[in-house]
Amino acid sequence: MKKQDMLNIAKKAFPVKITQGEALLDAAIFTISQRFIRCMDPGYVLPDSDSLPDDPWFAVIMAVTEMLLGGRQGKLHFTHNSFPFLRG
Repeated sequence: MKKQDMLNIAKKAFPVKITQGEALLDAAIFTISQRFIRCMDPGYVLPDSDSLPDDPWFAVIMAVTEMLLGGRQGKLHFTHNSFPFLRG
């Protein structure tokens, strides 16, 4: 499945509307997902394409999205300060 499709499905599971910074949210979800997978299996080869295997990526992306959006509702906006770990 394509990475963006997974991210879109995961975000639609929560009653929020992203008014600003959706690309930042996507980057944060994917970065945390990569770090989690690498932590659980340091030998796992991270794909460099836009298509990802459903297992384990979909479950991890859903869990990370829930961690970031769970319990929130309404309109949200994100800035570079929302995810300082993305700065490099």
